[in-house]
Amino acid sequence: MKEADPDSFYSVSANVIIRDCEWFDITGFEDIEQYIRNVLFLVLNCTGFLKHMHEVEVAVLLTDDDELEQLNHEFRHKNGPTNVLSFPVHEFSRDDFFSLPIQENEKFFLGDVAISYQRVFQESIEQTKTFKAHFTHILVHSFLHLLGYDHIEETDAEIMERVEISIMNSMGFKDPYLLEHVTDTLQIKY
Repeated sequence: MKEADPDSFYSVSANVIIRDCEWFDITGFEDIEQYIRNVLFLVLNCTGFLKHMHEVEVAVLLTDDDELEQLNHEFRHKNGPTNVLSFPVHEFSRDDFFSLPIQENEKFFLGDVAISYQRVFQESIEQTKTFKAHFTHILVHSFLHLLGYDHIEETDAEIMERVEISIMNSMGFKDPYLLEHVTDTLQIKY
């Protein structure tokens, strides 16, 4: 695969489907679809993916716990909802962009992402983060999965976390892995 011409334009698109009305009620996003595209562009740029491919597309489903539970059971054989699922179209390891099947003059479709509003909302409360910060981290994390990053092995998890932290910091967010919980006062009887 030859490198993309650095002087050419970038076409990064995210086809967003909203299936849960709670996604329309969140604050802090003037245009959630544009925000998702911006996060995707930043992830693609920071990982070096845009050096190889300038026209990239993903699909993002913003839904609820029920649908994530169904997808989690169907595709991962696990019960219960989860915050996000990533479905890469192509299997490759991070930074191994040379093995990807590229069609001339076509957008490269990376894959699908599904996110549960209720899980992200609940986790943001539990982790004392803003919804926007946690949602952004979920997006970054899921897009990295589409790019071949994983966290199965400890060394891979460390690499993925460093990239996530770097991207989040570049957007003005704190390290998403630092939990800033307000600890409850525990009364211990001896």
